[in-house]
Amino acid sequence: MCLAVALRGAVPFASLTGIEAVVFPLLRQVGDTPLYQQFMAMRSDYFQAFEAGDKEAARMVVDFFGGAGTFDALPQRMRDYIVATTPTHYLDMHSGFDPAQAAYAVISLPTLIIRGERTHPASARSAEISSRAVPGASLAKTEPAL
Repeated sequence: MCLAVALRGAVPFASLTGIEAVVFPLLRQVGDTPLYQQFMAMRSDYFQAFEAGDKEAARMVVDFFGGAGTFDALPQRMRDYIVATTPTHYLDMHSGFDPAQAAYAVISLPTLIIRGERTHPASARSAEISSRAVPGASLAKTEPAL
């Protein structure tokens, strides 16, 4: 995650762009408890399914963000890729990335946070919060694809 790397300051970036940045702990920090709980419930179900050996556990994540049936509507090649990379995604979601909102104030690069026009409400709100937490950051919405 680019925000985590930027917070550490170990890599000299010229600018920063977060696309659908996953910073859901910010929802909890600002009191958007229902959105945070929705995400955490999906995450818990995903973890349990993956740990039980469900090869298509990532379906829960894809359908959470894209709506019921999104995973099944994807081309087979994309579904195969998602299934193949689920172990890495599972580890990423276990990262425990949860800096305080105030910590983002140290990011002093030109920053753009992008979210989809039709993104899940938790993602939309997360993008809004993170764009306000980074000084001078801009928030942009992509138009729906045809």
